[in-house]
Amino acid sequence: KIKRRDLDGAALFSVAAAIHRMLLAGLRETATVDVVQFNYCMGQVVLDWMEVLMCADSGKTKSSNRERILTRSLDYIRHHYRFDIKIRDLVDYTHSTSRNLQLVFKNQFGLTPLQFLRCYRLIKFHKALRQVGSVTEAAVASGLRHMGRLPDHYRAMFGENPTDYLSRMRGRDWHKRAECHCGHCRTGQ
Repeated sequence: KIKRRDLDGAALFSVAAAIHRMLLAGLRETATVDVVQFNYCMGQVVLDWMEVLMCADSGKTKSSNRERILTRSLDYIRHHYRFDIKIRDLVDYTHSTSRNLQLVFKNQFGLTPLQFLRCYRLIKFHKALRQVGSVTEAAVASGLRHMGRLPDHYRAMFGENPTDYLSRMRGRDWHKRAECHCGHCRTGQ
């Protein structure tokens, strides 16, 4: 099994960014590159790594305080992402300080706890969008409350607007999950 302590999330994100820059620079030299599709695929690599980091076994041995904080935080996020989560909720649940919580997430993922929560919710939103077929219903089911910023956040992660994604999926056989090319829909995670 993969142990969370053996993975360095910030390093994985840095590697993904470096690979993205190198490949995009090389692909720009050819006339047939689809930058939106390429960015979307690279985003999926980062999302897959994020899922691996989140689901990695934290180990049965005595864990350090930071591992305990991370494990408890991820458990809380996994079970309460649909609700309004504040840093104070994570601090109380992990019996930590907000500064320590920030450090743990920055060291593991290169993100703040709230940035991580937004990414997690966007992944859930992407999956729900395909299932319910409505942006509003999928957003509510995923705990996303700020509909005004949702298209920008979704586009930054998936390379297109949620409505464009829905339109593209509706143009195909709606019931075939394999039509979505993201790693989460393809593997059914």
